Amino acid sequence: MSEQSGFFQIPIPVRIILDFYLWDREMKKFWLVIILLVAGFTLTSLKNHNSSPDTEAASDKSADKSKERYAIQYCWEQYDRKSLNADEKRFIAGSCEKMEAKFKDKYGVKP
Repeated sequence: MSEQSGFFQIPIPVRIILDFYLWDREMKKFWLVIILLVAGFTLTSLKNHNSSPDTEAASDKSADKSKERYAIQYCWEQYDRKSLNADEKRFIAGSCEKMEAKFKDKYGVKP
């Protein structure tokens, strides 16, 4: 025989909810604490998973790459200044070319 001998049986989710309301106060507090701990642990682990060291390292490398590209661009802008004489332009051009060579060695692409 079934648990209920009537025409209509209460669905399981409804039974669970009804059982919850019938529990005493201490049992409700206990399960509430357990649920909050599990939820907190889950949220913490998701947060830590999203900010993994690999992601941070990749973003740092990308930021360094952008800074070095900007430095090379700035170097060539200084080279284009009209107030420089030929010797100064040669010196600056040599520095800019060295910066470009280091960038290519480090990242494998031209800036």
